[in-house]
Amino acid sequence: MLTNSVKKSLQIAQIQKLQANIVKSDLDKFTNSVELSKVVCKVHVYLTSVSGKQVIKAEPEKTNTQEKFVNHYLGISKNWFNDLKNAGKAIEEKPEIVNEYLEECAKVEAEKKVNVPRSIVKLNEFFKESKLEKPTPPTNESEAGEEGETGEDKAPTKSSSVEAKKDVLTFSFAGASLGLSNVSIRIGSDGQFKTSNDAGQINDAISYFLQALKGSGLMDVEPPVIEAGTGTAKKKAKSKKAAALQEAHEFFTMDSAE
Repeated sequence: MLTNSVKKSLQIAQIQKLQANIVKSDLDKFTNSVELSKVVCKVHVYLTSVSGKQVIKAEPEKTNTQEKFVNHYLGISKNWFNDLKNAGKAIEEKPEIVNEYLEECAKVEAEKKVNVPRSIVKLNEFFKESKLEKPTPPTNESEAGEEGETGEDKAPTKSSSVEAKKDVLTFSFAGASLGLSNVSIRIGSDGQFKTSNDAGQINDAISYFLQALKGSGLMDVEPPVIEAGTGTAKKKAKSKKAAALQEAHEFFTMDSAE
């Protein structure tokens, strides 16, 4: 049981409020995520302090590591916590970085007429690139020949971290006809996972998909073939389709898959 003092240090109430305010709109989600990153950055400072480490150490086994502790009490995964923490540190180091990032996004949208996502992950990339100093231009031909000729040492521009969003995976399940919930999932090239469904509804859809896949016969793999006279067993290669489907099945049935 956490004390009121520890709860205050973890800023649980504020984190829960900010998480509840993260809505579907990319810009609104980003704005609230920025505020959340500032809070998480402070929480990380506390958790890595002597007091914070003692609190975690005193926890039962299921919450006695920073990752488990954060996931249990704050409802934040390890990767998301690290992304938020890094963004918070970036904002502390360079407060104007958020405005610079938003301006760059708007600039790319205006020039290329495409939708550009605003995300914490992209903000972190933008911050890293903003810290890279462009090499000093060569002053004569000899200097150009030594380093600048191939262009390999050229620092990337900040806009390289601001890319147009593309859907790399879409999944649609008309579950209503089966007495289940309809499910729609999109994952963009920026890594953003978008769905209005909860984990249980998604699990029902994936379970139905895996059962259908299993019954289709596409997962069947032929047994190994022994070549006469060689003394060695050589497995007959799976078809590309069977191999790909097998990998998909293993991914979705792994305990660690999220």
